[in-house]
Amino acid sequence: MVKLILSYDQHYGVQVGEVQEIKPIMDMGKPIADSKHYILDNVQNLQNTNWSDLPQWNKESDGISAYSGMNRAWEITQEDYDELLILDSRIADENVATEKAKIIESLKRKIERAEKSGRIYATQAEANDAKKAYNNLHNEDGDGFLPRFYTQSMVNGWKKRLADPSLIVTGQGKRIEPGHNCQECSKSARCVDAYHIKS
Repeated sequence: MVKLILSYDQHYGVQVGEVQEIKPIMDMGKPIADSKHYILDNVQNLQNTNWSDLPQWNKESDGISAYSGMNRAWEITQEDYDELLILDSRIADENVATEKAKIIESLKRKIERAEKSGRIYATQAEANDAKKAYNNLHNEDGDGFLPRFYTQSMVNGWKKRLADPSLIVTGQGKRIEPGHNCQECSKSARCVDAYHIKS
């Protein structure tokens, strides 16, 4: 039966993995009695989980894992392992929902400000002309306060995103075009469904 480990330090965060080998912790070239240095395999970073989400593990560790000599590691059961993965997934979903709610509120405020401003123009050229005229009048063609000048397509785009939640992208995601070839991406990125995600 494979031994499983929960590991945490400030640099690598929360991780789970399988024990490949157990060695003693060394101190000035000598092994420390009854110490455990876990060499891990199949390590998964729980990217959405903070240590504060795991108060039940705030206890003396069983040893350290191979990533650094500053971390802590605990032997866990398969049930613990499964629950930690489920928790990380649930936190990720909650984070996405929270971020989407913030984006929706931001879009609503942008639309409201634009419609109240009376400065929505049919084209970008018309908006630029209106901005220049405003600057000439209020700032004597110098530097000064300039309110935002909007285009109808800009406002329509915000309204379209509000009407279709699938167009609201959260996190580091950037929507990619159909037919995008993931293999042509930078090695520092990965593609997930219709989104290009920065690592």
